[in-house]
Amino acid sequence: MLPLGSADSSVAVIGADASTSPLTAGGGSASVNSSGTVTPLQGITAAAPGGVTVNYNAGTSNSSAASLAASSSVAVVFVGNDESEGSDLSSIDLSSSENSLISAVAAANPNTVVVLNTGSAVTMPWLSSVKGVLEAWYPGQEDGSAIAALLFGNATPPAT
Repeated sequence: MLPLGSADSSVAVIGADASTSPLTAGGGSASVNSSGTVTPLQGITAAAPGGVTVNYNAGTSNSSAASLAASSSVAVVFVGNDESEGSDLSSIDLSSSENSLISAVAAANPNTVVVLNTGSAVTMPWLSSVKGVLEAWYPGQEDGSAIAALLFGNATPPAT
């Protein structure tokens, strides 16, 4: 599925973490005041090859997110867990709304990639429905540039 390229004529970028609420760092001592953040939507839009259309949906409505995904060549869904030092996680599950969003988008577009911004492993009940998963691990203020470089193959993540 990755890297994305010019054959992917339209990319649906879905989720608040991609634009309005990028999750770039964990809480506690990892928290910083950024001098400027490149959001994933900005990074993907800037890195997309000529002729590739990038559209955004905040993911607040599963049906509108699924509609955009269905009309796109590929869908990239951004979700995350806002974690911090000084407390234990009560579970390693994403929120039910995020799991539902991923499932709705994947049902609408089989070419779905999920980008996780988490500080730990998470359960992935939708894993068999998506083509790819990228763990971003709170990428910092160049969030969008880093994610776009990985999605479009300008950088290669370590193999697991």
